[in-house]
Amino acid sequence: MVLFSALTFAQATDSFNISGYIRKIYYLDTNSHSLKPRTNQERAWAYMQVADSLYKQIRYTEAIKLYEQADYYALKNQHNKERFVINYFLSDIYRSIGFSNKANEYWEVACSFFNSLDRIDSAIMTNLYKARRMEHNNQFYLAILYHQENISLLEKKYLNLPESKSLIFQQKIDLALEHNIIAYDYLKNNNLHEAKKNFEKTEFYLKDINIATQYQTPYYDLCKAIIAIKENKREEARKWFDSAEKIAEKKAYQVFAKRISEEKILSKIDQLDNHSSKSFKEFFKKILTEIQKVNELEIEREEKKVTDQSNQIEHWKSFFILLTATLTLYIIIKDKKTHKKRSPNQSENARITFTKEIKHASENDIQPPENFSFINLNYENITRTSTLISEAKESELLEKLNQFETGTDFMAKNFTLSNLASILDTNTKYVHYLLKAHRNKNFNDYINGLKIKYIVHCLCKEPKFQNYKISYLADIGGFSSQSRFAYIFKKEVGLSPSDFIRTLKRKNKTSQNTDIQ
Repeated sequence: MVLFSALTFAQATDSFNISGYIRKIYYLDTNSHSLKPRTNQERAWAYMQVADSLYKQIRYTEAIKLYEQADYYALKNQHNKERFVINYFLSDIYRSIGFSNKANEYWEVACSFFNSLDRIDSAIMTNLYKARRMEHNNQFYLAILYHQENISLLEKKYLNLPESKSLIFQQKIDLALEHNIIAYDYLKNNNLHEAKKNFEKTEFYLKDINIATQYQTPYYDLCKAIIAIKENKREEARKWFDSAEKIAEKKAYQVFAKRISEEKILSKIDQLDNHSSKSFKEFFKKILTEIQKVNELEIEREEKKVTDQSNQIEHWKSFFILLTATLTLYIIIKDKKTHKKRSPNQSENARITFTKEIKHASENDIQPPENFSFINLNYENITRTSTLISEAKESELLEKLNQFETGTDFMAKNFTLSNLASILDTNTKYVHYLLKAHRNKNFNDYINGLKIKYIVHCLCKEPKFQNYKISYLADIGGFSSQSRFAYIFKKEVGLSPSDFIRTLKRKNKTSQNTDIQ
């Protein structure tokens, strides 16, 4: 199995072959599953393997969560090599869907573990990462340079290792794959001559290897197909395209499968008919849906972070109030005890001394500092300062928020924090502050409250709404389900939607009877 063969290979070489393992995951993964994990290290690898499978199926949110679960187990035992792989792939996911800031964050974390890796291996990994970035941006000529450097590094790496059958096999696979990817990049860069030269090297390294079982990557068949097209061998090209497509589908590698379909259309092996056009639309729609899910996940996490920070501030505020009250009480009690112990003469002397001090202070005309005010210690002012938002900007945004509340934009299904920030023409950080400071709610509670308020208004002002099904009201409000709507409604109003409607109908009936009398 891929997972434990990588671990076995690690033990054999005294250096964990990270670049070899990641290359397998990217290009050669057989979708095999590991045995039931027993240790935290095995759990980390098991989660990584499932996460990789989900990533290839364009299930980004699930993949991210499982990679994070893997990171949790790797962190428990300080397994830095595993943490490098996990953060490497997290960076790759975020990079592939356009979240460059998050991608950079995870890449920086991955780089922090370079000291735990073999020096040559870390250089290979960096080149592989950069090459994939270039390929993602269709800058194939730059990707080629990184892959070529990796070939030199691989030759150097295996030169320093003792000869053995397993290492010779691994060396052939690694070098074959690098030349294979270079051949593909040259084909995309319209350089058939260099592409064929590199592909010949791939076949040279694979001559004693069973390609069907030990080198099962769609890149091999895809290169053969594109070379055949460029040499005008259309039937041969069709055969290799179909073979590449089957491998990609078997691995559930949906992005690569779609890339092969695209190459077939560009090569005029297939036509862009209604069926393939619909397939492409569904594919891109799926990607956009997944990107939106990741976006919502990040917003939810950011919102939780802000809420946690706010709760922490409230916690410390309560702590200091309690501490102040305790100290004040302590001083009062102590003062009373001291006062009781004093003789009348001591009290009189203290009074005279205190009077003299006050007189002395007034004679020197001591004034409080200019512009001093206890208002400066107001908690809201501290909050405003800490969020770096001016009063003028806050007033402007508050006015826009009031205007937003009079409309119905919030009724849209899947209305997000980013949507609100766009409407207010500001950033999500300011929106968080505004809702906390002026509505005392987080984003979800605020939007749900507006939706319920609007539906209550419709139920009260337009009796026809009282005859609608609860499921229809939930749909109007943009809620994900009837049960979710009922839960939020009761939380906001204090009654379930059914009870509230019954109350309204009873009230209307009573009102009508009164009018008749």
